[in-house]
Amino acid sequence: MSYEFISISLVIIILYLITYVLYNENIITKSVHIKIWNIIILVNCLILVILSLILTIFVEYSISTFLASTILFWHVEFGMALVPIALIHIYFYWKSFKKITLRQ
Repeated sequence: MSYEFISISLVIIILYLITYVLYNENIITKSVHIKIWNIIILVNCLILVILSLILTIFVEYSISTFLASTILFWHVEFGMALVPIALIHIYFYWKSFKKITLRQ
């Protein structure tokens, strides 16, 4: 099995651009655009957590099954999908992130 980082990233970027264009054309509101991406981040993180817990159980209890490699594959795929989502998120929220972290 090979991982598809570039194709996953391209799909995420295209989806983001579609929702951004819909927002710019006033087809959806800014709050809907933000909610869509917050839900995508939430679902992605939940899937990652669930797959991580399943993998942890397999390792902790020495369960050897054909599912382990499949679950690991999808865990990595969802993790790679989170990278462009996180980078887009950080880019758009950089000012507020900076305010919170660099307070003196």
